[in-house]
Amino acid sequence: MEYSTQSGTLTCAFNFMQLRRIKRNSDKKASETVTEEKFALLFQTHFSIGGGEFDVVVKHLSLPVVVTVHVTQQPQAEATIFWDNAFAEINREPFVVPESVPWSRLSESLHSFFHANCGRGLTQQQLDYLGRKVMGVGSEDDISQMSCTRTQLFKDQLKGRNFTFWEWFYKHMDLVKTTLTREWQEGSIHGFLDKTDAQKLLMSCPSGTFLIRFSEGDPGGISVAWVADGDIMLGQERQMLSLTPWNKHDLGIRPLADRLHDLTHLITLCPNKPKNDVFGKYYAPPPAVEPNTDGYLQAILHTHVPFTPRPQFGVSNPGSPALSIVSMPPVTPATPWTPNLMPGTYSDLHTSNSFLLDDSVDPSNMINYNTT
Repeated sequence: MEYSTQSGTLTCAFNFMQLRRIKRNSDKKASETVTEEKFALLFQTHFSIGGGEFDVVVKHLSLPVVVTVHVTQQPQAEATIFWDNAFAEINREPFVVPESVPWSRLSESLHSFFHANCGRGLTQQQLDYLGRKVMGVGSEDDISQMSCTRTQLFKDQLKGRNFTFWEWFYKHMDLVKTTLTREWQEGSIHGFLDKTDAQKLLMSCPSGTFLIRFSEGDPGGISVAWVADGDIMLGQERQMLSLTPWNKHDLGIRPLADRLHDLTHLITLCPNKPKNDVFGKYYAPPPAVEPNTDGYLQAILHTHVPFTPRPQFGVSNPGSPALSIVSMPPVTPATPWTPNLMPGTYSDLHTSNSFLLDDSVDPSNMINYNTT
């Protein structure tokens, strides 16, 4: 126990508390899962004041607790706790929560949740995008007066997808929390951004400008989008291109900064930050060329995009990349050789020591491999 004289609070840490047995509620609804079942810890103590004249008993329930048995249940368990902590009324009947809340309150809670886990919250533009996504409305709709239900947030699949909003949102948060914290806190990741809005941003920037956003179709994945000039000779127009999303596993193999360093056609982080100024401090040092103590050389993975960036005629900046599709010319097959029986070549082969033949070889069956 620790008492703070400044705040006047007594803090107790239960470092060795274990849950040995749990009794599940047999009366829960058929649609409810174990990750929606809430428990609480009862804290109780008593003390005496006035020399034992008064005995005081104090009891208090903890915030809700969800008991899980596997790490895969963590996102849904946190969803239950998130909704309860954010929207439970004071002096409620345990554990009653509203079934729907105004988007204005939900957006504030999503911002706080992301900030608490990742060190930086969400912008109003990002929250508006999330609101339209969870409620399945377009940019022309005013979501400020709308409400969102628990079912929409946690159970309903997003339109055209096979996952829920919470699964998608939580996995992006987890990616930032575990892998991209520094980049997120420095503002190097645009994050929650619609593909159309990303295109508007990039098309107004010079070629080679890129941004990093969360994938719309791959929960827990980030995608790099950039603007590139097409090949004038091929009639290609200026366009935005996007890479296949990278997830936590991919970035564990080769970090984000090194992947961006590999892609030399990416020059400027949107809107106008030089890539090396933003990510250069995180580039891995060049590998040693000397063999390891075991005699082996270290292999290096390198990120490559199957497009060839090269300057185009009329581009003001010689370093600006252009997009050219690598095309392979038709392959002309080489003239095939045909084995020819050349009985008279035995002596030539034998005297030049090209082959060592024993007496069992019949010179009349020698084959000349001359293709001319």
